[in-house]
Amino acid sequence: MNNSSNLLARSAHWELFSHPTINESRTTPYKSKVPEGTFSNDTSRVVIHYPYKNPLSVQAHRVIASLKEFSALQENWDSYGAERISNAVIADAVSLVKKLDALRQEVYFVAPGPNGELSLELENKTTNRSLEILVYPDKQWKYLRFEAKDFISQGSMTIQDIRSHWYWLNGR
Repeated sequence: MNNSSNLLARSAHWELFSHPTINESRTTPYKSKVPEGTFSNDTSRVVIHYPYKNPLSVQAHRVIASLKEFSALQENWDSYGAERISNAVIADAVSLVKKLDALRQEVYFVAPGPNGELSLELENKTTNRSLEILVYPDKQWKYLRFEAKDFISQGSMTIQDIRSHWYWLNGR
């Protein structure tokens, strides 16, 4: 084992990932003696260092950029009296995208709504299911479930409910 691998194995700030989901509970940054983005790979494990927070996928960055663009919409942006999308709604939607990205779930479509809400759509082509999440200004979120393009159910939800919806979407 070379010096770099030894340093990686001894570092208290390295994590061994054996499951595709990522623990999001880490909130405080820490310092490391190992340069950011380095890793050790032997035949039995891969050890990866994330110094501050979990990295986002390229798709998540694209979706977040799209969501932030909606802040430029003014009142009556659709010429039918649509409400402006507030920064709080955009922040809630960004948080949702980050949680979904940690579950390795891509958001494939986002759109503003006439009542100041944002719509985020998810799909799983294997299970032939899709999920639409509506993020409203009053924190009263809604979901709509579809299977083979047929409406299945709808209801209220919070960001804490996302894992159960993800399980349904992925047939678990």
